[in-house]
Amino acid sequence: MKHTVKVISLARSTQRRSEFSRNNAHLAFSFFDAIDGAQVHANLKQAPELFDADLRYNPGALGCASSHLLLWQEAAASDMAMTVFEDDAIVRHDFEQESARILAQLDPDWDLVVWGWNFDSILSLNLMPEVSRVVALFDQDRLRQTSAVFQRMSGTPTVLPLDKCFGTPAYTISPKGARTFLQQCLPLKNFELFFPVLDKGFANNGIDIAMNALYDKTLSFCTLPPLAVTHNDRTQSLIQPPRPTDRGQASGAAAPATARAADVLAADTRAVDADAQAGGERIPRVMHRIWFGDKPIPEQYEAYWAAWQRQLPDFEFRTWREADIVDFRSFGVLQTAEGMARKADIARYEILLRHGGIYMDCDIFPLQAFDLGLLRHGLVVCNEIEADHYCSIGFIAAEPGNAALKWAVDEVMRRPLNRLPANEDTGPWLFRQALYHSPYFKLPTRSFYPYLFNEPYSAILERDLSETLGIHVWGGSWFNEQQRLGKLIDRLTRGDLEESAKLAAASQDDPHAIGEYVDQARNARRQALDAARHPLVQSSVKIDNRAPLDFVKAGMSLLSQVPDALVWQIGAADGMQHGALRAMLVNADPPAVLLEANPYLQPLLRKNYRNNSKLVLVEAVLGAEAGTATLNAVDPARVQAAGLPDAVLGLSVPVASSDIGAALAAGDAVGQLIGTCFDQVGCRMVDIDHLLELHPGVMPAIVAIDTLGVAAELIALLMQRGLKPFMLSFARHGLSEASLEQVAALLADDYVTVGEGDEVLAYRSDFLATYCEHLYVENGVHTLYRSALRFVMNLG
Repeated sequence: MKHTVKVISLARSTQRRSEFSRNNAHLAFSFFDAIDGAQVHANLKQAPELFDADLRYNPGALGCASSHLLLWQEAAASDMAMTVFEDDAIVRHDFEQESARILAQLDPDWDLVVWGWNFDSILSLNLMPEVSRVVALFDQDRLRQTSAVFQRMSGTPTVLPLDKCFGTPAYTISPKGARTFLQQCLPLKNFELFFPVLDKGFANNGIDIAMNALYDKTLSFCTLPPLAVTHNDRTQSLIQPPRPTDRGQASGAAAPATARAADVLAADTRAVDADAQAGGERIPRVMHRIWFGDKPIPEQYEAYWAAWQRQLPDFEFRTWREADIVDFRSFGVLQTAEGMARKADIARYEILLRHGGIYMDCDIFPLQAFDLGLLRHGLVVCNEIEADHYCSIGFIAAEPGNAALKWAVDEVMRRPLNRLPANEDTGPWLFRQALYHSPYFKLPTRSFYPYLFNEPYSAILERDLSETLGIHVWGGSWFNEQQRLGKLIDRLTRGDLEESAKLAAASQDDPHAIGEYVDQARNARRQALDAARHPLVQSSVKIDNRAPLDFVKAGMSLLSQVPDALVWQIGAADGMQHGALRAMLVNADPPAVLLEANPYLQPLLRKNYRNNSKLVLVEAVLGAEAGTATLNAVDPARVQAAGLPDAVLGLSVPVASSDIGAALAAGDAVGQLIGTCFDQVGCRMVDIDHLLELHPGVMPAIVAIDTLGVAAELIALLMQRGLKPFMLSFARHGLSEASLEQVAALLADDYVTVGEGDEVLAYRSDFLATYCEHLYVENGVHTLYRSALRFVMNLG
């Protein structure tokens, strides 16, 4: 069969055309002038045979779809197959030879062959129809570094029946296939396609989703390995907003529907960032939450709200009830909305439109320090998944009068409500459409959604939380009893007894005796652990999973069970530099003693912890005896003027321990710059007894040593006084080999040390055993006991 090769590319995209021609000089092809999606969007209702009037394609996606449809029409009217490339495709040097061989071997009635797809998601193959799909995963980041190597690959690819894949960078469609796809796809309409392997639905927001609905119903194939790939660079895409991996931080922008498609790209995050850096804060320092109905706000949600007030002491906090919004433009519509979810969705849009600030769902608690630099943007969002067919609304930060929020308010007032599920009607699907009307900054998913709604809360134990600003716990406060029961059963099947027990306790009844089952399962796990700790299998007890032993996770677990556990921080700086400790103090507000001798940092320390009720600040250094000392004290004003990172604030040390200023001044240019930020100041020295007198009869349970180069001396002081905290943190930096050996000797008998890099975490052996037992019994997380339990349970 004859065939022709077309490359879809906007006529004005001269650079992309040049890059395609340069990368694929071995191909014979012609450019097809892509359709301007903005023009299609403006005239959408004039082509009902092609597009439903309310089709949720952005302008770029409409232009892309229109271009593919025109090429299908051309193929359908001819007797030639058509190979279609998008202008970011990178094609193997032997493509013409291999593709011709493959097409010649196919069933004469073949419809479509995909030569390449997006590597950032799955390729699903229909190898066992009606039995199971087979899924392949790829490394997109590695591909971007090795595309030249890919082009030189040779060998015969295998032809496989296609089930699902994302993207349309390269395929060949037969005349019969073109007629079939035109007939089955048109008119393009809103629907959601369920991907069984990914266990989620994807809204039809692009032509590739529409095509995916047909792959397993037609004679569609793909080749493995592919014959073409794409870098899938969202920073250059008119269709997809960028992801975190595309620009270091997730960000994106889009244009109103009436804008030219080129304007979508012109309004990208680079423009947003430049504007944000040039001015001050555009988002007011106010945090909003909504609670409608007669039910009292749950105690746990009030605790989260108080934690945010400790995390952001300079903010105003406002809770909105129905009586507060009666003058809203959307209030009449809101009253007709069914269910509290819809009502809260509508209200948050108008609250932010009128007042600006940060909207936060009630079931989000803070973790890492909130970056106030985000307030320089006009709109900041965060989605719970990487895909962009919807955008989560549990966290939104916006300036007053933002165009996206105005569109959202206008849209819910215009459209008939209660016909679609709430998440489409007023929630994340609608909000994603609103984002086409304003530039926005998109945070990485992990910023507020480190685990998904269909995972147990304990999933965070396995996740890196170092960049997580807050954790959405998927409280489901508006779930009905049946939904709560379904969630409970799901958590049981995932092995999380702790969350199951809480859900069972909150249910109105327990028809399946779940509470009784949880107790039995806990006892069974404890018995298994008793056997796993028997001397016969002690050699099998080892740390094989460090993630749950993170300092913040262990500390927050301890404080949840012992709220009055005493915390000491020796060298507190401005209160922000030890993120794990701050997360504990803002969430649990335990009794705490913070030592910081630097007088320059005291105002910052007091401000950052002014909403903590049980915290004692001590302006002193810790020593063997009471007295005075001289401190190399860093000056925050000079640090800021020099453009140095905030971490420099934690470098103050006693002169007797280290002449840090002289050492830095003799170093490289950065060290010399840091060295100019120090003054020598006199300070008070206190001993261990002074700290113990602050909480008579109470020993510290958690100790963080954040004083440079003196950890060995301070740990020795603790041990000499018989103080053995459950958890101990210190830095290797600034410690000599001899000091490190001294610390190891001091900790050897009673502690297990973990941690990688500069931070050392030391857990008292009995605490570690208890904590790991809790992880296994309550959450099903093995940590120390995987191998031993496998032996005990005879699992092979």
